[in-house]
Amino acid sequence: MTIKWIPENQTGEQQSNGLVTRAASYGASMINAYFFDQMLRHDGEYKVASDMTRIVAIENELLPALKELGFFRLFNVTEWLRTEHHGRLLIALLYLRRNPEELTPEIKFQLKSSNIARLKALMEATISHSRYTNQGGIVVDPSNLIAEGQQGWITNSGIFYPKGTSVASMDNVAQYQAAIDEGVSDVSDQRIQNAVNDQRFITNMMAYGIFFSFFPPEDWLQNETYEGRMMPALLLLQQFPERMSATLASRLADARSRVSQPTRSLLEETLIAYESCIARKQEVMKVLEHELRTYVDFLNHCNIRKVEQSWLDSEDTTLLSSFAPGFKRGRRAIVEYLQEAECKLEIDESSRAITVEWQRGLAQVIVSGRRNAHKGEPPRARIKLTSQWRRTDTPSCSQVINRATDDWQTGQWRIFSWSECAEIIT
Repeated sequence: MTIKWIPENQTGEQQSNGLVTRAASYGASMINAYFFDQMLRHDGEYKVASDMTRIVAIENELLPALKELGFFRLFNVTEWLRTEHHGRLLIALLYLRRNPEELTPEIKFQLKSSNIARLKALMEATISHSRYTNQGGIVVDPSNLIAEGQQGWITNSGIFYPKGTSVASMDNVAQYQAAIDEGVSDVSDQRIQNAVNDQRFITNMMAYGIFFSFFPPEDWLQNETYEGRMMPALLLLQQFPERMSATLASRLADARSRVSQPTRSLLEETLIAYESCIARKQEVMKVLEHELRTYVDFLNHCNIRKVEQSWLDSEDTTLLSSFAPGFKRGRRAIVEYLQEAECKLEIDESSRAITVEWQRGLAQVIVSGRRNAHKGEPPRARIKLTSQWRRTDTPSCSQVINRATDDWQTGQWRIFSWSECAEIIT
């Protein structure tokens, strides 16, 4: 492993210009930018507020560290401005405020956008309002993420994010790009292998942090001459192929003839992972069609033992029906209701719509049909049925199920949410 982590006994590093860059500087900046974006989208108004003032202040204080660490080399200011994300725009505007010499004609044109102009006015009104003080609330500074003596922070997804992860990724980008610039075409070149293998190790951390939501894969892949920056995004899409759209897949297929052999190999692996993901999602959809059809058959024949086995055994399992008083929560309560009501269903499979998140083990099936309004009646009431399913026996670890192994299985699926919207036919 050649990853350059921040040493355990350090909370930051001293740069060549004397600036000390604290661990979690970029992480804190991204989180605050996320909150800033959410506040503006929720309120819909460009107005000064206390949390907003503190976010602008800390983002401004963190900018020298972001610049020194190279985040404005990974993406230049023009690229930072190509977004609808208010937090990302804020950081770019603060950067230009500190570095007016970087205002190019293209950037000046970008700044004329009404959205950016209003945000710039808000920033100017806010930045002189006060300095950042750590007074709690939603605002995050680096010490909130990684305190003295800690080696990293744990994301809401439960992923441990070691200090220095973002900078380590940029080191991998730089090493890979340097090899490409020198004309390396051998995929087995040691520098290429070190950069790629180290980045594979980091990918899971990067995916569950905020890095790729702040700059989505499309942004990383935009410049085909910057193959070092393409590399982390391609590895992310190999591990999480559900994040790739058909449009992006087509674009990557076209790019194969315009990049070096090492990057072409990564592109091929990424496209194979995407095609495998699509094929396997189709398999899962067929399984779900069969499971729903079988469940309805169990229900109509009052096979209560099989009906019960079709539901996830959890207190969070729910059923909501126009024909049942209130929510039914928990498998036992749901099955008791179904047994007493003697529900009869007919489904129209031609109206079926299925979405699958197979790496997370979640699926939704929406279908039209008919059911009985009262016990003993035939199914006459038109319904729109939404059922949600959870995979129970196949690990959701993408490293396990992404590989094209012979023993790959679609898994066992159980219902954990059932909702009926009904219209009585008179």
